[in-house]
Amino acid sequence: IDPEAGWDELRARLCARPLRDDLFLQDLIEDLMFNDPDAFIDRIETLVTECPQAREPVAAAYVDGRARTPGRERFWSLQERLGRPK
Repeated sequence: IDPEAGWDELRARLCARPLRDDLFLQDLIEDLMFNDPDAFIDRIETLVTECPQAREPVAAAYVDGRARTPGRERFWSLQERLGRPK
């Protein structure tokens, strides 16, 4: 409901070592980037640099829908650099 309020918890979960639910994390990334990509793309890009274990769920998230925005375009570009699954 409030992406800003949940960012710290999402970041902590994405940076956690194994024993995490990647499908759940993908879902949260999808919601975040679908609803507010321009506000969070800088954080997502920084996160995958700081926490390599976040790369897989970010790359696998499926974000489509609403009109293209600069943040969403950057997210798709990031996913391609991370090796988004086809």
